[in-house]
Amino acid sequence: MTQAATAQIAIGLIAKSLDQAIASLEELETEVKSLTDAEATRVALDLIAQRDRLDVVYDLATRVVGLLYPASEPPEPDPSCL
Repeated sequence: MTQAATAQIAIGLIAKSLDQAIASLEELETEVKSLTDAEATRVALDLIAQRDRLDVVYDLATRVVGLLYPASEPPEPDPSCL
C-alpha cells in the first residue's frame, strides 16, 4: 500500500469519527434539557475534556497541512467533498 493510500484511509477514518461525534452532539443537544444538575455537570466536564482533545486534533491537522504546503497557501476544499 502506498503512503498516499494509507493517508486516504486515515483521513477517511478521521472523517467518519468526526461525523459520528457531530451526530452524537446533535442528539445530546436535544436531550440536555432533561438532565439533572449532577448529570449536567458531569456531561459538561466530559465535553470540556473532549473539546481539549479536539484542539489537539486541529493543531495536528494544521501542522500536517503545513508540511504538505510549506511555502504556499493550501488549496481551497472541494465543496463536493464536504
